[in-house]
Amino acid sequence: MASLADFRSRFPEFDEAPDAFVQTALDDAELSVNRDVYGSTARADLAQMLKTAIHLTEAPRARQMRINIPGEAILTYMHRLQILQRASTMGLRVF
Repeated sequence: MASLADFRSRFPEFDEAPDAFVQTALDDAELSVNRDVYGSTARADLAQMLKTAIHLTEAPRARQMRINIPGEAILTYMHRLQILQRASTMGLRVF
């Protein structure tokens, strides 16, 4: 499971968001990540963090916290998550 420190390091645009708010979003995102699908802890953690960024960007409270991210940032996070999901679930894997 990705930590708050991991998330803050990868997504500094959310530095102004309160820790409790981000941690709740991380916990919620973890519930929707099937770690077996991603094949590695690093990929599953990235999926959790991308879902957290989406949750934070969509949150009504995010505007009040003045998270300074471009208006289309949510599409960027969703796009990155979709690429990660496709890469984790397509075809045979060679190890």
